[in-house]
Amino acid sequence: MPQLNTPQKPNRFSSTVVLIITIVISMVLLTAWSNEGDSGFVHGTRNVVATIASPFQYVGSVISYPFRAISNGFTNAGASTEDLLTLQQENEELKAQVAQDQELQQENERLTALLGISSRYNVKTTGARVISQSIDSWNRTIVIDKGSSSGLTVGMPVMNSSGIIGQVESVSANTATVRLITDEISGVSAYLQNSRAEGVVNGSVDGLLRMEFVPSTTNVTLGEAVITSGMGGVYPAGMVVGYVSRIEGASTDTYRTIIVQPAANVEANEEVVVLIGGEASVTVSEADSSSAGSASAAGATGATATGEDTTSSTSGSDTASADASSSASAGGSSGSGSSSGSSSSQGGE
Repeated sequence: MPQLNTPQKPNRFSSTVVLIITIVISMVLLTAWSNEGDSGFVHGTRNVVATIASPFQYVGSVISYPFRAISNGFTNAGASTEDLLTLQQENEELKAQVAQDQELQQENERLTALLGISSRYNVKTTGARVISQSIDSWNRTIVIDKGSSSGLTVGMPVMNSSGIIGQVESVSANTATVRLITDEISGVSAYLQNSRAEGVVNGSVDGLLRMEFVPSTTNVTLGEAVITSGMGGVYPAGMVVGYVSRIEGASTDTYRTIIVQPAANVEANEEVVVLIGGEASVTVSEADSSSAGSASAAGATGATATGEDTTSSTSGSDTASADASSSASAGGSSGSGSSSGSSSSQGGE
């Protein structure tokens, strides 16, 4: 009689032992992994295995890529037009949100930099936005959204976070026109930081600044900072006007002209601050050191020849005339205080 082969029952005891051993080994390895450093045995073993397996993973990825692409193609082909339009719209919204977030971040950085001006120079300031500008070779001005209702008057200096950019030329109730220092009729009393030579920095048609009538005996270096001297009482002493970029004239000439690159981006501003009051006092720093007292020792040297920071305007206001008289008494333009209402001179610095 033939014997029937009966299936053997699985050895449940052996399976349980293998499972327990596997769990114990896993716990031991996890404990060792968490307690040892990067140079430990378990970490080292893992790195070796990963190094050996990486070529095979790369080959597998290359081989499977066409199949994944075909699968994605079938999946996209099955998507409805409505779904694709929805995804496209969401993508556009996300791009717009990212651009808006970046714009807000940049604005926050600019405003944070402007906030430091008040404490740095110990003056009262008010922030303003640039609402229009007229920047050409003959008329470099901007219009800001603050005016006499905010306490602004003619002659007040205007700055951005990098340095001075101009001064208020005329005001209305809610706006003010600012003539930039790069305008050819603008002037700022300043001195060279290292050599201490003084002069008047004037604007020009090409947008650069020029300090003229600098004695040829003055030792001027490229990159030297040009600092406001405080003469005239408009710009606080110690503010950075710009940096020497070129020297015109031979050493045998009596005088030379210094070409100055403005420190501030004068013609591309969205927000500015107006210095509306307080005693100017500069904090010494690497960027622009203060020397308010020493800069006034030879105040009349270059100022008399060039008009000591005078800016011609057509505002005709009493405030402008008062500012012009103050500038003239400091050794500035001899004719600015007596100008008529149609053409008054404002104190430049």
